[in-house]
Amino acid sequence: MNYIKDSSSLQTVLADIGNNLYIIRHSRKEKLTAVSVSIGISHPVLSQIENGKYEGLSIKLIVKLAQYYNVPAERILLGNIDTNI
Repeated sequence: MNYIKDSSSLQTVLADIGNNLYIIRHSRKEKLTAVSVSIGISHPVLSQIENGKYEGLSIKLIVKLAQYYNVPAERILLGNIDTNI
């Protein structure tokens, strides 16, 4: 199993997750504010997540986002995103 060994690895993982979320949101033409209100977080937090800057990202929040976008959490975590979803 791969574990995150240092803070630069963590930043890479957070950046990848954020990019995946950004791609999903933009492919659906959704506004940052609309998504954040719907899942119960502030739009600056969602912006930080999408920019890979939010170190407080939890599995619970990833699951909320996956449910909102109606995608498997694995797509958020691992990528391989079909932009036609």
